[in-house]
Amino acid sequence: MGSVRIPGLVLVGPILVGIHLTSLFALLVDDRPRTTVGWLTVGLGAWTIVLVSASTYGFSLLGLL
Repeated sequence: MGSVRIPGLVLVGPILVGIHLTSLFALLVDDRPRTTVGWLTVGLGAWTIVLVSASTYGFSLLGLL
């Protein structure tokens, strides 16, 4: 049951409480560290892509890029 909650937690957690607290909460919910680290990597990678894309778009709108 814990692995069902992990994807949602790692996608929302880094923005709401930060990656450190998200990883702690994820380990409390699911006792499989390899699964938790894998999902945290996916979540952090997704947020990195979103934020870099938004930043690049914003810079291009301002004519700075």
